[in-house]
Amino acid sequence: MNCLRNPLMVALLLTPFANAADKTLIDYFKPMPVEGKLSSEAWGAQGVLPRDPQNGLEDTTMEKWCYWDGAVIPGPDGKFHLFASRWDQSKGHNGWWQSSAVHAVSDKVTGPYEDKGLCWPDDQGGKGHNVTALKLPDGRYAAIVSETRPGDVFIADSLDGPWKHHGQIQVAPGKFSELGKMSNVCVLLRPDGDFMILARSGAIWISKTGILGPYTVQGPSVYPTVKDLPLKDLEDPILWYSGGLYHIVVNGWSTRKAWHLTSPNGIDNWTLRGLAYDPTTDFLRYTDGTVNHWDKIERPAVVMKDGHVTHFLLSVLDVPKDQEKGNDRHGSKIIVVPFDGEALDRDLQEKAQSSATEEKKPEPPAGVPATTNVPGAEFPRVHPDNRVTLRIKAPDAKKVQFDLGKRYTAERDADGVWTATTDPQVPGFHYYWLVIDGVQVNDPASETFYGVSKQSSGIEIPDADGNFYQPKDVPHGEIRERSYFSKTTGTWRRIFVYTPPGYDADSSVRYPVLYLQHGGGEDERGWGVQGRMNHIMDNLIAEKKAKPMIIVMERGYAQKPGASAASGGPRDFNRMIGALEEVFVNDLIPMIDSTYRTLGDRDHRAMAGLSMGGMQTFTIGMKHLDLFSYFGGFSGAGGGIGGGTFDAKTAQDGVFADAAAFNSKVKLVWLGIGTSEDKRFYEGVKGYRDALEAAGIKTSYYESPGTAHEWQTWRRCLREFTPLLFQ
Repeated sequence: MNCLRNPLMVALLLTPFANAADKTLIDYFKPMPVEGKLSSEAWGAQGVLPRDPQNGLEDTTMEKWCYWDGAVIPGPDGKFHLFASRWDQSKGHNGWWQSSAVHAVSDKVTGPYEDKGLCWPDDQGGKGHNVTALKLPDGRYAAIVSETRPGDVFIADSLDGPWKHHGQIQVAPGKFSELGKMSNVCVLLRPDGDFMILARSGAIWISKTGILGPYTVQGPSVYPTVKDLPLKDLEDPILWYSGGLYHIVVNGWSTRKAWHLTSPNGIDNWTLRGLAYDPTTDFLRYTDGTVNHWDKIERPAVVMKDGHVTHFLLSVLDVPKDQEKGNDRHGSKIIVVPFDGEALDRDLQEKAQSSATEEKKPEPPAGVPATTNVPGAEFPRVHPDNRVTLRIKAPDAKKVQFDLGKRYTAERDADGVWTATTDPQVPGFHYYWLVIDGVQVNDPASETFYGVSKQSSGIEIPDADGNFYQPKDVPHGEIRERSYFSKTTGTWRRIFVYTPPGYDADSSVRYPVLYLQHGGGEDERGWGVQGRMNHIMDNLIAEKKAKPMIIVMERGYAQKPGASAASGGPRDFNRMIGALEEVFVNDLIPMIDSTYRTLGDRDHRAMAGLSMGGMQTFTIGMKHLDLFSYFGGFSGAGGGIGGGTFDAKTAQDGVFADAAAFNSKVKLVWLGIGTSEDKRFYEGVKGYRDALEAAGIKTSYYESPGTAHEWQTWRRCLREFTPLLFQ
């Protein structure tokens, strides 16, 4: 029995190494959660007991199947789809020659996976081994088999099939084409859109014309070029891209150890990073400290999320292959092991920076693709010091500039590729543009976001304090899109509504409501997309810092039928506010209260907004204390812009004149601003707050350090504001 019950030993197993410079890939494996229960009655040798049969994919009876290979694809149905091979366990391990490709499904990435049967039962009886799978650029899915079939590719529109034979992978004739044998084939869709294959030979193949090729073998095996890499009996390579590097894990079948290599371009300059895994070590462990030692660990594969590896799939066998004869309660399965790929990528980047400093290289670090890039785009790239390198190919252009905070003139190379690197950027989300020969255009490498009254390129700069708006493994709410007809405007209006985690689980629960407004030049999408409000609220609710609440995001522009379009001047702003006030009072709030399970009284209703939305909050809300009891202004409030004279006694129809009466009725007046905002915004909000305080009105006030009139200020404001609501 491999059960570690000593608390000190458990703590040592669960504690990461302190020195990142000494860590290799094996040190980033995390403990496996127990999905079922640890069992000593499961099949297998003593070294793999007790274990959790609900992890991964296995025949828990070991009466039918041995499983091997595997690739997991998260599906649009929220489930995880595993493609693997299986064979009759009575044939022993050598039965793999008769294996078939199967599809298995689980609600969790770690399992248990339910075998749904053969992927292509009508094609050679489902025959397939060395199974791998990936999502194609057009949204379809591909499954690839090698070894027992010569690189056959199957395509399906859905992960549930049906799978149709698409053809066989082709290798173009050339100097190294003899290395293009279809054994242990691993396929990667590169960030540049090319397909890349690494097979047992260790040679790199590239196709620019689709998954079938033809592939050009780029040169001899990369393995002999890697300093200090043990070359004996290498097989089962896995290939992925993360953290600005291409990665290989390759297994030595006779030594039973695997090794980790990286390359900046995936073609050459491969570097040995050290040990990837070793079955004689204690790296396969559960959260309670129990360790399993499988005799064989082969056919690695990775599960990716947000650009990092989160789990490894490993094909495992409990006894030596030649001892597994069938019908002997020994066999193979696929296990799924959590992995801290984000930490691996970060540590490798830090090592690269350290090496660059030691070698006194003038080049900046390569950085990583921005999370706001379109899929596969390598640029823009964000450097560790928050500089950004932007690039576009425009061979006919005479001048190219990138406008990110200020304009940066790009340099052209011989191929017509223009590149510029910015100054360090403030963490958070920023809009930006290209200016090509004087014409402002969006960057085709960036997703677009509605801001400054148009669709614009945008970039997310990582923030060390930004964990609060990242998705986490907590219960999640939903942002729902809804259209409703406004009698005030005579038009259909679109809103977005956040419902908290558990909203659909218990129909008896009612919730308070926050009406959350965007700023000028943006629209009702802003808080959900740029603001990431759903992640902020999910995390606050999970930490029990904020009450579960419904949040309504309405468009901040309205005009009555027949009215001319607003110009943005003071009169038009007031006219627009007046129409929006009627929308809220007569259309929106009644519709929300009749459609969603709200607590429909003023004590359970709040309004807040950023910039223009903050001014709308105080302009509308202060007229309707019968409807709202909580108010928040993020870089915007009732005092306007510019810090001019503001008389709290007479402003807004004298709502603040009787401070005691106001304070007894209103539960929260909250104001926030960035310390680096323009003077007119800063003084407008702070002056409003100071005037209210001088008049005896109780307020709460927050300043976001180092941020200006931007989404990072407003994300932080939402984080600070919502925990004060409905307490």
